[in-house]
Amino acid sequence: MLTYHEVMSTDLGLLTTAAGKWDEMAGELKKVETRYGDSVQKITMGPDWSGVSVGVAHSSFAATR
Repeated sequence: MLTYHEVMSTDLGLLTTAAGKWDEMAGELKKVETRYGDSVQKITMGPDWSGVSVGVAHSSFAATR
């Protein structure tokens, strides 16, 4: 069981650093999501692909994104 003193004197620097790194990672993942939408998912929205497969691909690509 933690004591009041342990809670109040614990150095949270490592936790703060880790949270910052997770925020950076989220930003990088957002870049990948945007790139995927602009390059891969976009091909299902153009006039060059038609038929039932485009609908299935669009749904699958949206789920992946």
